[in-house]
Amino acid sequence: MSIFKKILFATDLSKQTEKLSHHVRYFASFFKAELHVISVVERPPDPSVVYHDMLDDTVLENYEKELLRQVETSLRQTIEKHFSDLHVKSALLMGEIPEKIINYAKDNSIDLVIMGSATKSGIAEKIFGSNASKVIAQAPCPVMTINPLKIKDTED
Repeated sequence: MSIFKKILFATDLSKQTEKLSHHVRYFASFFKAELHVISVVERPPDPSVVYHDMLDDTVLENYEKELLRQVETSLRQTIEKHFSDLHVKSALLMGEIPEKIINYAKDNSIDLVIMGSATKSGIAEKIFGSNASKVIAQAPCPVMTINPLKIKDTED
């Protein structure tokens, strides 16, 4: 019996996703787990905080729609490239990254979250903290973080 029946891979779809995908694929295959691949897009600024003489509300609406379209395309391509032979569910979410990952894990009875760990440092880390540390503190299940910068390049 597998201890990880459902694994969540939360990705920002950056160039580091490729390195992380090999590890995620291994865990999902090893445990014969259902793989959930999600990406969270932070909401663009509220039109009320933008100087209205410079931008029309529809400019931000169109930007948000185009952003979501591009991220959705990237998410689909990532799944096709790295996980096409696995049982995969995917979702594109909008909002605060840690909150959305945590809620998705709760709502979908996820057994393990895998995500990259950013290398924020200095004042940004002290003020905001990392998304990974917030998910680790509040997730309803174990969280595995992988620093993609520490993964040695290997040839397949």
